[in-house]
Amino acid sequence: MSSPRTAPETGSPMSMQTSPAAASVADLRRGRLRLRGRQVSYVETGPEGAAPWVVLLHGGGIDRGDWAWGRTMRHLAPRFRCFAPDMPGYGGSDGFGRAHGIADFGPWLGAVLDARGIDRAHLVGSSMGGGTALWLALDAPARVRSVTVVGSYGLARRAPLHPALHLYSLGPAGRFIALSAARSRLAARAALMAVYADPRRVTPGLVEEMYQEAQRQAELQTFRGFLQAEVGAASFRTCFLDRLPGLVPPLFVMHGRSDRMVPLRHAREAARVAPEARLLEMDAGHWPMREQPKIFDSALDTFLTDVEAGRLRRAAPSRAPAAT
Repeated sequence: MSSPRTAPETGSPMSMQTSPAAASVADLRRGRLRLRGRQVSYVETGPEGAAPWVVLLHGGGIDRGDWAWGRTMRHLAPRFRCFAPDMPGYGGSDGFGRAHGIADFGPWLGAVLDARGIDRAHLVGSSMGGGTALWLALDAPARVRSVTVVGSYGLARRAPLHPALHLYSLGPAGRFIALSAARSRLAARAALMAVYADPRRVTPGLVEEMYQEAQRQAELQTFRGFLQAEVGAASFRTCFLDRLPGLVPPLFVMHGRSDRMVPLRHAREAARVAPEARLLEMDAGHWPMREQPKIFDSALDTFLTDVEAGRLRRAAPSRAPAAT
């Protein structure tokens, strides 16, 4: 059941503008919603009026809407209205206060769209956000124009080192590891190295970003709550592969060939079984939108434009050219 729509509290844009109405389409405007007594923070940009909505969902661990999607939103802004919420317990959004999985995130997303007045949108989700996007696309397809998943959760039945991940989610070691990035820039760099394929792209500036963001989230243990809900002893509790043959919206699977979190074979299988899908394999790890931003943004823009124009058809898997 969707929640009553609530007028958003719009804050000042993240640029030097002083009013959202005066901001150019490339500015990110901060806003807040109240949803069942909890705050939802978001950023948005793009033209007002009839432009189609693109809703972008970040992943777990250490992340938030503008950090994951700011550049992509600015790229899409001339043609699309872009909206990126902070997932529960991330950035400025209140958490659930308990273990929470995709079965919680999916209805939450539907309620957030209701509150913001978004009836139908293109969904773009990274990792945990990809699983959330797939949930809504499968359970409420009339609300979804297309779905793009990036290194997505929900495509694999098990993790590469599943027993270790299960122990991490349950034991005190999980808390120690979650806090480590907040205590050391060296640990923050190690965390980035795990999601980037090319170590040369893990710059000191990026390490500092990760370290500073970790200060805001480490004590919340948000990601560990997600793992507790989703990681069973033998398998993940959410896997959409068996449902993808019935997916109604067009699907774009964007995946790094060196993704250590979600091996490439799962992305290939998802694109194979979905009725209308594209697959783009990129020279990247788990965060291709940050590691190969120009290639990523261009490919996503093309896909969304093709969907809007009715040009989408099943295409052979493609390999993105190496970035220069």
